[in-house]
Amino acid sequence: MMTNFNSIILPDLGVDTKEVFVGKIFVEQHQEVAENQVIMEVESDKATLEITSDISGKIELLVSEGTSVKKESELARVHVIQ
Repeated sequence: MMTNFNSIILPDLGVDTKEVFVGKIFVEQHQEVAENQVIMEVESDKATLEITSDISGKIELLVSEGTSVKKESELARVHVIQ
């Protein structure tokens, strides 16, 4: 059984934002998620951003609520079983 995954990366939120905090995570580890489903919210000093899955599959969370993450960090992986 092969498993491929897509990484969910924290986008660059602007020149002044170097890191953000993971606010709320809406899914459980290894839960099945749908394309465009909201996975978590991240918060900077200027905005709150919803992070969504770009594909359907099983989620592997790489961060937890309340942690600080730097821009372009990998937040999660969505595994697709083929």
